[in-house]
Amino acid sequence: MYLEKLNNGSKLKDIRKSKNLTRYELQKLSGVSTVQIRNIEKGISEPRTTTLAKLANALEVDYDELYELFY
Repeated sequence: MYLEKLNNGSKLKDIRKSKNLTRYELQKLSGVSTVQIRNIEKGISEPRTTTLAKLANALEVDYDELYELFY
């Protein structure tokens, strides 16, 4: 399960990097803390659906795309 979370978080990181955003910049756009973003990307924690919505909006990706990564 940990590896699955890590892989999903890595995909989120890939999306963020493809948009040329740092965690700090994503924090500013989404309102999600850099610590929380890091923990999601490293597979330490799973995001809540409200957090996913904020990240999807900030990254300009479909919410369902992110949702399917984690749930």
